Amino acid sequence: MIIEKIFIKDHNNLTDEKVRTKHGILAGIFGVITNILLFTIKVIFGILSASISIIADAINNLSDSASCILTIFSFKISSKPPDEKHPYGHERIEYIISLLIAVIILLIGGSFFIESIKLSIDKVDVKFEIITIIILVISIVIKLYQALFYYNIGKKIKSPVLIASFRDSISDVLVTTTVLVSTIIYLCAHVNIDTYIGILVSIFIIYNGIKTIVESSNLLIGELPNKEFVNDFINACTKDEHIKGYHDLVFHMYGQNKLYATIHLEFDYRDNILHIHDIVDNIEKEIYRDFKTELVVHMDPVILDDEELNNYKRIVTNLIQGLYSEVTLHDFRLVRVNNEKKLFFDCAMPVTLKSKYYDIKKDMENRVCDTIKGIECHITVDTIFNYE
Repeated sequence: MIIEKIFIKDHNNLTDEKVRTKHGILAGIFGVITNILLFTIKVIFGILSASISIIADAINNLSDSASCILTIFSFKISSKPPDEKHPYGHERIEYIISLLIAVIILLIGGSFFIESIKLSIDKVDVKFEIITIIILVISIVIKLYQALFYYNIGKKIKSPVLIASFRDSISDVLVTTTVLVSTIIYLCAHVNIDTYIGILVSIFIIYNGIKTIVESSNLLIGELPNKEFVNDFINACTKDEHIKGYHDLVFHMYGQNKLYATIHLEFDYRDNILHIHDIVDNIEKEIYRDFKTELVVHMDPVILDDEELNNYKRIVTNLIQGLYSEVTLHDFRLVRVNNEKKLFFDCAMPVTLKSKYYDIKKDMENRVCDTIKGIECHITVDTIFNYE
């Protein structure tokens, strides 16, 4: 876009983190300026016309300005490198400030909801004029351009924050359009639904506040990446022909651009350890290059040429998956000590079964021992997640 080209040199060099940060800050500054402009115009005409819906819409634009300041602040702070106290960087500051802004939005929405209820009871007259319609139409045009600006920049730098701002701007367009409709109805039919529209706008503001709290809280608590990302990630990790399988994939997110992961990759125990180390090293480098994710790989040797072990594995796998179809097995080992045989393996269970882990584990161990006589069974339980 033209603004981007004017203010950002090398605006297409998105491999440079500084250029990406400049895009985010520019979008935030643009949002602050346009939202304060809309707030000023609407609040003036809202007061002159005594329209609670226009004033509520103006306050909604003011809260959007606060969100844009958050965007600027978050891009600025999150770009700071890790330090001794924050070894994983500073990107989570965005989620904390989002919670604070959400509380402010809730307070604003709540106060205007109460005020709209009072005015609906008091039957306050409004003074809409043609100029009001013109102002609202201009407001809608500005918001549409703002939404387009957020979308283009957000898509270009792959910023969830700016994509969320795009959706918020589109929602604001709908809110202002609703206020415009109520104004036209009043001018044409002299039916005053202004306070009711004010109530609807207030509810919308409250809804946005609650939604922001939920989304920010989920990010702070810890969310899973989406399924498409995970599938691409796994394919990239396991594409080498020497890799026989994988398990124990875990993600840790410390910001939108600060993702860490660990995974266990299985190799034939007869492979050359130095060669395998080179493969793993290359995988970690490629994952960082393509997914911007710090990956740590654990090399798991697996025995493929032990017929007795493979036979036990087939029996146990059929038995357990016949009982619990959601459970998967890995790290299957047979330990022979004198005349004793012990089976050791891990069972990965969905997080939805976590409250039943102990009971399921004991049940599986007992059933394996009943099926394969004269053998001990020791199961370790892992958790698998449903990536969506």
